Amino acid sequence: MKIQIVYCALLGFALVGTGCIYLTDDDGYDDSRPVGACGNYQEFEGLCTGTGDDTFSFEGVIDGETIVNTGNTLSSSRTLEEGESVTCWFRWAVSGACTPCLFDIGGCGQEAWDDYRDGALD
Repeated sequence: MKIQIVYCALLGFALVGTGCIYLTDDDGYDDSRPVGACGNYQEFEGLCTGTGDDTFSFEGVIDGETIVNTGNTLSSSRTLEEGESVTCWFRWAVSGACTPCLFDIGGCGQEAWDDYRDGALD
C-alpha cells in the first residue's frame, strides 16, 4: 500500500513538472494569439481612435452593419493619443474562449460587451 501511495505521488510530481516545462517552453509559445485567447475567434478589422484616459473607440463594418463601440480600454503596453487612429482588430469568441470579447490593442468596454451579450455579431 505504501509503495502505491509513493508511486502515485511521484507520478503526480512528474506530470506537474512536465506541464510546467511545457508551459514555459518559449519554442511552443504562440505569441500571435491575443492575451486571454484560449479559444477560437472571429476577427473584424476596423479603426480604433484614442479618446483620452487610455480609452479608445472602435468603428468597423461587420456583416454589412457599421458598428461603433466607445469606452474600450487600451492595454498597458499601448499608447494612443486622443484623436489618433490606427487599424485594429475586434475579436469575438466563437468557441472555448477565456475572454470572449477583446481587441488586439486592449479590452472591450461596456458597449462592446453589450453587443456580445445581445448576440449582435452572431
